[in-house]
Amino acid sequence: MSSIIPYRRSFLGPRTNTWFDDFFSDAYSSVRTNLKLDVKDTGSAYTIDVDVPGVEKEDISLDLRDERLTISVTHSGENKDDTNNYIYRERTTSSLQRSVYLDDADADNISAKLENGVLRIEVQKQEKKKIRSIEIQ
Repeated sequence: MSSIIPYRRSFLGPRTNTWFDDFFSDAYSSVRTNLKLDVKDTGSAYTIDVDVPGVEKEDISLDLRDERLTISVTHSGENKDDTNNYIYRERTTSSLQRSVYLDDADADNISAKLENGVLRIEVQKQEKKKIRSIEIQ
């Protein structure tokens, strides 16, 4: 008697779903996710909260260039074990980046603090440049 195999719809065949599911399993989920952030306009400044659990401040870089604040995180997590007779060992390395457009950010007044897995960035606003009309003679 033949065994019953559950039907899985796939354009490549019934066995490919298992291969894709294994390849993109939870072990790779940290690599595929984006940085989650909230941007709040307080009137005189922007407050940006970024979730970065398990990341040290040395692994984070902030750059303000061309009115874009870029948040970059490079995280290398290792399961450290002092014994050499391990059977299974897993290492993950991920690099994530997000940019936020802030047209009136003051590059000289930006502060950041990492606390309990949340990076809080305070960006003070500067006065917007006024558009001046020129009369043609």
